[in-house]
Amino acid sequence: MLIEYKNHKIFAFSDTHGLNDRIDIPKDADILICAGDCLDEDDMCFLHDDFLRFLNWYSHLDAKLKIFVPGNHEVFFELNPEETMRITPSSIVLLENSGIEYDGISFFGAACRPWMFKGTENKVPKGVDFLITHGPAEGHLDNKAGCQVLKAMIDESKPKHHIFGHIHEEGGKIEHTDTTTYYNVSMYNQLINQESFRQQYLREILGRNEEQKLSFFELMYCIALSIKVFVRFITKRR
Repeated sequence: MLIEYKNHKIFAFSDTHGLNDRIDIPKDADILICAGDCLDEDDMCFLHDDFLRFLNWYSHLDAKLKIFVPGNHEVFFELNPEETMRITPSSIVLLENSGIEYDGISFFGAACRPWMFKGTENKVPKGVDFLITHGPAEGHLDNKAGCQVLKAMIDESKPKHHIFGHIHEEGGKIEHTDTTTYYNVSMYNQLINQESFRQQYLREILGRNEEQKLSFFELMYCIALSIKVFVRFITKRR
């Protein structure tokens, strides 16, 4: 989701679940925010190969600022936070109950994977420009599964914007209130629908009879997609 704010173009996303390379990131986005769940499945090992691949992909994206806030699928942030922070490249800003200011814009990342519990919440600076969590606050694009403690924290701190994900069904939606604009930036359903379309398109092409010839572009698409699938298969086996 692209957000234009204070002469910057901010692209925020979450819940890619291993489909990171299929995101269409605007070339002119100079600030990137990932609100967690970049992995396909939970893993009890902090040195998860998929996470290392994500870090490599994310760190090489062309943006001046790249922020990452972990989700519930990045379970190793709970098990071994020190080691996870150590392997995170310096080009990625990891916000774990912490904040930064960049070119007059304030960001704060709070651990909410996907909920937080009373007494564990961190104090968010009042009026921060962007609060980033993985889970939603109760009553805001949450499909009735949002966090009550986070809601109370937002009611008190009144951030200008709240970026989050986790609830796939509400992905891509925006909600405005008097004090805060809420963005559910989950991309999972969108990415899955794109993949389903590709697979259906491929089945339709390969299912034609021999008298029907493929166009040049259809043939190139089939070849490119086959190569991509093969590379992903080989990479997974390593």
